[in-house]
Amino acid sequence: MTGALAVPLAETPGATERALRQAERAIAETLEHHGGLRLRDAAPRQRVPASPRG
Repeated sequence: MTGALAVPLAETPGATERALRQAERAIAETLEHHGGLRLRDAAPRQRVPASPRG
């Protein structure tokens, strides 16, 4: 996450869906706690099916 902060969006490294959700949550919680802001999702979340265990 920190590596992507100083680069243009087109040059950010790829990430898994899980990593993106973690980063989104960290940013939202930081803004809510320190800035008194609460962000809304830009798009509805899609459920990611759990991988089968076998």
